[in-house]
Amino acid sequence: MKKEDLISLGISDEQAEKILTLHTNSVKDFIPKARFDEVNTAKNELKTQIDGLNKQITELGKLAPENESLKAKVTEITEAQEKIASDYKQKIQDVRSEAIIAASKAKNSKAVRAVIDWEKVTWDDDGNPKGLSEQIEEFKKGDNAFLFEQETKPAAPAAPVAPVFRGAALVTSHGTQPQLPATTYESIKAAQEAAGKK
Repeated sequence: MKKEDLISLGISDEQAEKILTLHTNSVKDFIPKARFDEVNTAKNELKTQIDGLNKQITELGKLAPENESLKAKVTEITEAQEKIASDYKQKIQDVRSEAIIAASKAKNSKAVRAVIDWEKVTWDDDGNPKGLSEQIEEFKKGDNAFLFEQETKPAAPAAPVAPVFRGAALVTSHGTQPQLPATTYESIKAAQEAAGKK
């Protein structure tokens, strides 16, 4: 949605600005559909792998609890499962942190990631970060504010320059005398006669 599109529908400039502000605020926490699909596909693939590994572990455990080579295979599969689960958790954390950074109107998310103190960020069981939004808000107010798009308010229109008479001279509010055409008795008389003929 662009301001020009709203204006072309007959909405005033001020109303279009307000609509865009409301729209931006309502979708700031949304993740783009393409990114959601990408993460959802990766999640489903990892879940399928984990389920397959769990099934193999269970079957192998039942077949030969005494066999050392099978125990080694079970251990290997268990370690692979743990790595996949860890990778999945990391991807979820990356997606969630990226969504928060994008919603903060960062100009360059990679630069913002570089200044974040990740040791101060904790993650709940669902992969949601705690402390990330607070750091970003501090950055917006501090020395790293340049990393984020700044909300700008339109400048107020300049006040018109009103002429001021000082004595016999006409002076603008800027202190300069405007260049006026020379007025003579003949030019005034000609203008009065022309006005009288109409």
